Amino acid sequence: MSPSTYEFIGGTQDNGTNRSPRLPEFDSRWMMVVGGDGFDCVWDKTNPLIVYATLYYSRILKSIDGGYIFNSINNGLPESNIFHTPLAMDPKNSEKLFTWGENNAVQTE
Repeated sequence: MSPSTYEFIGGTQDNGTNRSPRLPEFDSRWMMVVGGDGFDCVWDKTNPLIVYATLYYSRILKSIDGGYIFNSINNGLPESNIFHTPLAMDPKNSEKLFTWGENNAVQTE
């Protein structure tokens, strides 16, 4: 959930990563913002314009416009054979992300 508005983002395997409209209702249409197999997402708690999404095999994407346009930020992180890409944000430092790779190794971005 966005830290400043009533908006949501979530990965849906086989159905991409989808973003809600502001103030969604029961029948609101969500927008697919990343195609493919969507997984974990995190919204920066200090900057509502920064949102992260993941795809299969340790692919991490970043949005700087509130979750509408995403670009890859892997910056040398090795691609893994793990299909689901877990993602967590350090609760004390929103610029530090954690994911897990081969052999359960923790990787930071």
